[in-house]
Amino acid sequence: MRTYQRIIAGGLVLAGLAGLLGCDKKSTESKEESRRSVAEQTVDIYAGNQISIDAADLDGDGRSDLVIAGTKLGDNGIVELYTDIQGLKRKIADIPLYAGGNSGLFGGSGDLEIRLADLNNTGRKDIVVAGTKIGNNGIAEVYVVRNLGEGNFSEPNLIGSVPVYSGNQVGLAIGDRNADGKLDVIVAGTKLGNNSVGEVYSLINQGDGNYSLQE
Repeated sequence: MRTYQRIIAGGLVLAGLAGLLGCDKKSTESKEESRRSVAEQTVDIYAGNQISIDAADLDGDGRSDLVIAGTKLGDNGIVELYTDIQGLKRKIADIPLYAGGNSGLFGGSGDLEIRLADLNNTGRKDIVVAGTKIGNNGIAEVYVVRNLGEGNFSEPNLIGSVPVYSGNQVGLAIGDRNADGKLDVIVAGTKLGNNSVGEVYSLINQGDGNYSLQE
């Protein structure tokens, strides 16, 4: 029988800080509100597969927002993205990636990875998601969900496919690989057909929404 997990996606530590600043009625009310906020922000995703989480200020209000990625209940071919901008849980994207079973890309349980980074120099953090190509565990696909500002996000955009074996752990990182002032996406994994060799691929940011694959 599958087990399901409710993942807290709201204020966490930040939500409770206001209640530590005093002991009057107002601070007591803040504590109660904080507890309600944390309790109410839950996400229903399948807990048998990997869950990935990252945090950054997505709307420019100075507070870190959470992004949680996990498998859609009842559909191993969909990864759902949720955020808690302004303390409100909201699903922002469905991404067509395989996230379940024993042939998942990032380990035996279908691991997936997300990172938050400003890929197009707008001052806003975008969301990078990597997972297994549906129907092909020898390909890792990388998607970007662009931050459009004011809590709005683009549809997922496939920026590249990386030929790495999906039976072992794969890493995802962001950095400027060629010192051109634009952030690139780096994926590391096991070489196809050779478990004793690791390979690192870079998706080089061309600055126009396109990326070129380099080994």
